Amino acid sequence: MTRITSRFLASCAIAPLVLAGGQTAFAQADAPAARSNVIVVTARKIEENIQDVPVAIVAFTAEEMSRRSISELEDVAMQTPGLVFEDYSNGGFGAPTIRGATQFSITGLEQNVSIFLDGVYIPRQYAFDLGSINLERIEVVKGPQSALYGANAFAGAINYISTNRSLNQSSGSAKLEVSENGGFDISGKISAPLYPDILSVRLGLGHSRFGGDWENNHPNTNADISPGSKGNLGGYEKTNVQVGASFKPVDAVKIDFDYYHFDTLSETRAQFRITRTNGDTNCSPAVVFGRAVNQLFCGELPLGPVTG
Repeated sequence: MTRITSRFLASCAIAPLVLAGGQTAFAQADAPAARSNVIVVTARKIEENIQDVPVAIVAFTAEEMSRRSISELEDVAMQTPGLVFEDYSNGGFGAPTIRGATQFSITGLEQNVSIFLDGVYIPRQYAFDLGSINLERIEVVKGPQSALYGANAFAGAINYISTNRSLNQSSGSAKLEVSENGGFDISGKISAPLYPDILSVRLGLGHSRFGGDWENNHPNTNADISPGSKGNLGGYEKTNVQVGASFKPVDAVKIDFDYYHFDTLSETRAQFRITRTNGDTNCSPAVVFGRAVNQLFCGELPLGPVTG
């Protein structure tokens, strides 16, 4: 299993409203992300109707993500033309690709596609896939965006929008879903003004669990080995917490504070691996760190574990 814990702190983004276009990471207004049939995006760091933005954008609102059963970034990629996402090494090396502009190395920290959470740049690949729990919107901006988002957005950018920051409107929602293979999702969020037009607070909690899609058919599946290998493969358990506040002391200044905590425990996905350690029926030995190891496999690949 792999455990990934991510914490993000948007350090009190203080922004004079008259300079919002050039200073804030995401200048979201008090209106919700979707007004009737109009989808409002912040791809250019101001709220705009998606049809008025001269950039190729695909946006998924919270309702759309629920309707399409989008739970991870791979689901977004499957429904976004031109976007591919692979999370190699069981989620450790997320690699988003837009319009075929691939990475030179999946382990490199420099990416061609930048990922943002409420305008905060996410610099590590293991934190790219934040899921969809309690998100208001996911935006995929295609094409070179380095002038607006920085050098790492050469191929495009992906924006996670967690919530709108209303100073005068109360809102709340809750969701419970149960599915096959042990699927269980529960989430909820609430936002309320303490002092209308001056101070509001928000809280979001979510927990998601899934047992996996693929039956574990390894010969030793039922062996009594702790922590065990029975059941399906590919399961996960995810938890997130979001706490925030917005403060507008004067008309010209608004301060947004947000804290995010994401914890993911994921099982190894279905796979068959032939390692290059001593004892495998391989050939072409090489010396690594002073000892001989086998680098290549000779002959027909086996369908089951290799003896030794």
